[in-house]
Amino acid sequence: MADYGICIGIDGYPGLNDLHGPCNDAAAFKEWLLQPAKGGLDEANVSSLISRELQPVSSDISDARPLQPELENLFYPFVEAAAQQQHLGRRLFIFVAGHGFADPVDMNSAALYAANARKLFAANLAVSEYVHFLRRHWVFDEIILVMDACRSTSAFHQIGAPPLPVFNSHANAHKVKMFLGYGAAFNQVTREKDIEGQTRGIFTTAVLDALENAPANRNGRVTGTQIKDYIHNIINGISGTDTASTLAIEADDRKDVFFIGREYQPDQQQQPKFDVSFDVADRFLNHNLTIEAADGAEISQHSITTNQFTLALTQGYFKAHIDTLNFHQLIEVPGNVTLNS
Repeated sequence: MADYGICIGIDGYPGLNDLHGPCNDAAAFKEWLLQPAKGGLDEANVSSLISRELQPVSSDISDARPLQPELENLFYPFVEAAAQQQHLGRRLFIFVAGHGFADPVDMNSAALYAANARKLFAANLAVSEYVHFLRRHWVFDEIILVMDACRSTSAFHQIGAPPLPVFNSHANAHKVKMFLGYGAAFNQVTREKDIEGQTRGIFTTAVLDALENAPANRNGRVTGTQIKDYIHNIINGISGTDTASTLAIEADDRKDVFFIGREYQPDQQQQPKFDVSFDVADRFLNHNLTIEAADGAEISQHSITTNQFTLALTQGYFKAHIDTLNFHQLIEVPGNVTLNS
């Protein structure tokens, strides 16, 4: 079955303020989708609206594109397939970048402002509504959303219900595998920065890095969970001196999506590591801390000489203990640790 893609990037917002990275990000993601050794999608199955390809950036809001109907038209072929109970393809990739927001009363919501949005008139594409509609009606086996846009809230703006038909969910809706990657958690913002001479979204940069470099599992598959872990592991490094955005990435390891295949390398470290900050009480100074896995295997040793330090650990639950003090504590990674009892 075929794979499909939608790529949206909007830089120009005369009624708000212009951005500089979304078009670069959408073009880069589209390129990844189309490369045979990467996404491998047929060009005929990839639809895009990239604002700089539609018209020059203008301060006149009457010239702004894409408009809300144009954005929604990208989804209409899939909505029509749902209405006809057609199972259209294997995977749908959705990439969205620009100004975004969330509904104040729905923490799971996400919308993208159309180019003609303004402070009091929130013309928008209800991204999360379309995603979950297609899920409910089993149009694809897998839906992958990458959204590099803010999800802040405004007292003036609510996400309007899109013009979607109403009918019963498909009996196979529970089979759909999902990857929802938001560059901002609810009521949080995303950031862009200059990366190698081009303005790029920090989140999109991390996603594309993960697609290129996240290790394959033993079956030669790079899955949603592996992409999620890899992104969390590198996002601070990409942000550099900038504060990294608070991400929201949903991937279910029991129903994991398949991004790309590549050769499994047994000598490559399969689990990404996370920087774990330890904050310890004075009584632990000058003692040795040991981190063990559930099976008792030693993961790390550290001589405690300061009250704050950082260790790189893989994801999971571990036992931290200091034998000389008969101290034991269960810790979870990712997450920060306080040792004070």
